Amino acid sequence: MKRLLYRLFAYGIDLLIINIVLIAISNISFINTNIGELQSTTNIYNEVSKEYKGLTNRIDPILYDKYIDLSEATELKGEYQFFYQDLLDMPINSELTDEQIGEIKLRINNTMNTSISAYSYDISRLTLKINIIAIIIGILYFGVFEWYMHGKTIGKMIFRLKTVDNTNPKKKIPLWKYLVKSLLVSGVIFTLANIIITLICNGGDSSFGIYWFNSGYNLINDIQYVYNVLFLLVIFIRKDERSIHDVLLNIRVMLMDKNGKEIESTIFNEKLSN
Repeated sequence: MKRLLYRLFAYGIDLLIINIVLIAISNISFINTNIGELQSTTNIYNEVSKEYKGLTNRIDPILYDKYIDLSEATELKGEYQFFYQDLLDMPINSELTDEQIGEIKLRINNTMNTSISAYSYDISRLTLKINIIAIIIGILYFGVFEWYMHGKTIGKMIFRLKTVDNTNPKKKIPLWKYLVKSLLVSGVIFTLANIIITLICNGGDSSFGIYWFNSGYNLINDIQYVYNVLFLLVIFIRKDERSIHDVLLNIRVMLMDKNGKEIESTIFNEKLSN
């Protein structure tokens, strides 16, 4: 169990290091030339989300009595600018039907979905260069660097862990295995998929493109979530605590004591190997 916990902690440290490096690079203006536009688009995205949340919390109590007076309508239009057009044609000072209430809510939801999809595409488009850099960093760190350090990352060094060949710990693992592993453990493959979706859909040119970008983006996120769950589940199910990429590449993570001697660790039992 100790090896599993150490491995998770080490992985967290490694991701933190990668993110710090990526953030530092992202703030270099001549590398990330879209900093200003990206910040502006992100702020608008957050503002639309904030307004939608506030509007949905306000609209139900107001529509509870199926009646909107002038002061309520004026307040809503003034406070929720992104949804002004959806609130413009609301019947005022008259009893609303269930159909009219449904239409008001539907217009608000449609505006929200369309806006968020469009801004999500813009953010993805503006971060293409940074995502490519993230892929390179992930491959260099979890691939080349770990290979060069003979199975160790900074996180693994801290917790005395080492990636080794499953059948022969003394056998040198080839670089290509580390490169494949880097695609599977750092999220690189999913970042690459998002880049491809962004380039293929060209969502900024049509509502059709935005729809397919949003659908593809959500699908990739769902697949990544399932993969991450399976990643941990396989470790817990297997007595040797090896995950998906470990099994595929015939490798494992070894835990060592302070003297460099391997500690055999399983989920339910732990002992020093002979």
